[in-house]
Amino acid sequence: MFATRSLLVIGIFCFSSAVCERVVCKVEDSKCLTETANLTFKEFIAGGPNVPTSDPLFTKYIEANLPTLAYKFFDSKLLGMKNCQVDLVRISPKDFKYDYHVGCPHLTMEAQYEINGDIGPQHIEGKGDSKIDFYNYNFHFNGDYTSAEGKDGKTHIHLKNHNLEIVTDGKVVYDFKNLFNGDKEKSEAAHKYVNENSKAVDAGSRGPAMEAMMKVFMGNVNAELAETPFDVLFSKEI
Repeated sequence: MFATRSLLVIGIFCFSSAVCERVVCKVEDSKCLTETANLTFKEFIAGGPNVPTSDPLFTKYIEANLPTLAYKFFDSKLLGMKNCQVDLVRISPKDFKYDYHVGCPHLTMEAQYEINGDIGPQHIEGKGDSKIDFYNYNFHFNGDYTSAEGKDGKTHIHLKNHNLEIVTDGKVVYDFKNLFNGDKEKSEAAHKYVNENSKAVDAGSRGPAMEAMMKVFMGNVNAELAETPFDVLFSKEI
């Protein structure tokens, strides 16, 4: 969600110049929370001490058994999170709820795959290398959080759980190598169908894969929250 390495540089500059002041966002001020989260988002994605990198995101194994389709992904990587931005941070201290929206212009997932089943009227099967490009992909998280004093004596937030809604504004491009054991005609027909109907295909099949990736991402968010208190995460220079 947020990172703080650049605050050290800002702090040194402020100390030497004696002309700036940092203020902490009010918890109800969603605009301020969003702005400050965005300021250091790229640094959070890069990772740091006790905070894993989020670009790429990696998961060893994903399995999906959908009504008409089964697939597996092995050694999956999701690239492109560093180019995303924070669109919304909203915290409700009355009921300990949060909303967290991240918008991504382009993500790429690479993995070894196995797939068998039907996507609409199109049968698809095969195994090999895969690449899927997602354009204008938006992750909307919400859930419950807790707030407690950390070892540093300051207030830290922890996200207890998350619900994920994906909002897509762009296309998805699928590239599966070795479909139908290399049958070119069948492979071209399958790719033509899934890419011409990519939004519907994505909506019907993405759940297990993206939920697995975003579980890793939100684990990294909690790692950052554990490292850095609220008054550092959500503060800015004035």
